[in-house]
Amino acid sequence: MQPVHRPSVRWRFSIGFSWGRSRVAQCYAIAIVFPVVVMALLAGIAALTGALNPAAAPHHKTSTLMMLLIITGTTIPIAVITEEGFFRGWLWASLRRAGAAGAATLILSSVAFALWHWSAVLLPAGYNPPLAQVPTLMLNAVTIVVSSVSHGVWNGLAYVLFGFGSNVGALGIANTALYGPEVGVAGLAFI
Repeated sequence: MQPVHRPSVRWRFSIGFSWGRSRVAQCYAIAIVFPVVVMALLAGIAALTGALNPAAAPHHKTSTLMMLLIITGTTIPIAVITEEGFFRGWLWASLRRAGAAGAATLILSSVAFALWHWSAVLLPAGYNPPLAQVPTLMLNAVTIVVSSVSHGVWNGLAYVLFGFGSNVGALGIANTALYGPEVGVAGLAFI
């Protein structure tokens, strides 16, 4: 009787699909705390400088908490598949197999990750920040390297509290070029 040949599971590890083996809770805590701290710092600076104006924010039928949960909850699985699975998984592994050094792999995959966001900011998809804020967003996308959970929490907090594109968020901050977590100079400083 011939032994059954099983495909190696090593391919999963070579493209980044693996469960953490130690300190899982600590890693998830850091992934959640990081965007919370950054958003709190930005909101605090905006409050101290008088830029916080929740009364000016548009009021929706859906609560702020519900919107936060929806955006966070939908971003996580999408980010796992597209951004983490592709950019930090397959692309990273492909570049390494092709002989790219560690720094080159990090830079190339980060630039590809940032370019992935071009369509969202330049095409009429609903998230259209002013063109002057696009370079800051692209630099921010290249700079931030976080897990899908952190990405989900980040998107939920950033879009609900600070706004999406030219829309004002729940905090009522109009000057997103300065205070916005993704398109603002202060946001880039905290990354």
